[in-house]
Amino acid sequence: MSLNNPFIDTRIAQAMQSLGGMDQALPEQVSQAGALIAAQLVAGQKVLAMGLDSTGPLAQLFCERLLYDKADIRPALPALWINDASSCKTLSKAGDCLVLVALESNSDDVTCILESAQANNVNAIVMSGQAAQINDASHYLHLNADNLPRLQELALFILNCLGDIIEEQLFGSL
Repeated sequence: MSLNNPFIDTRIAQAMQSLGGMDQALPEQVSQAGALIAAQLVAGQKVLAMGLDSTGPLAQLFCERLLYDKADIRPALPALWINDASSCKTLSKAGDCLVLVALESNSDDVTCILESAQANNVNAIVMSGQAAQINDASHYLHLNADNLPRLQELALFILNCLGDIIEEQLFGSL
């Protein structure tokens, strides 16, 4: 019985090509965003993560990683998964970090969420598949993807990178 599946072989090659074709500036931007989150956690702040539309579960996974990953050898990190602008406004305080994943950065929802974050002096890290310059975000990470599944893959990859950066900066190599 052969397990060769040309579709999966092609799909994996496409994913690797997509990751390899990232913007040259993205790794540095991700490093800066991760360092910002780590510094704010050291200062006693929390992370609020939010994904709009189909990216909501990715934000939840990011929070779960910060809370529960390596729970037997390190403390849980303060992370909340939120789902709307009023949650951001109500639960955030100055110095917290908002990690927002959105398909489109120019939507009314993103504008409203960033206005709430800015009103509370919350640092905002926005990941989006739509190229834009967002003035209200501390960091903007453009997810250059051809379609929704590739955007989700890239967003999850970057969220995992942020988690790695935070872990390394706060706890070293565990």
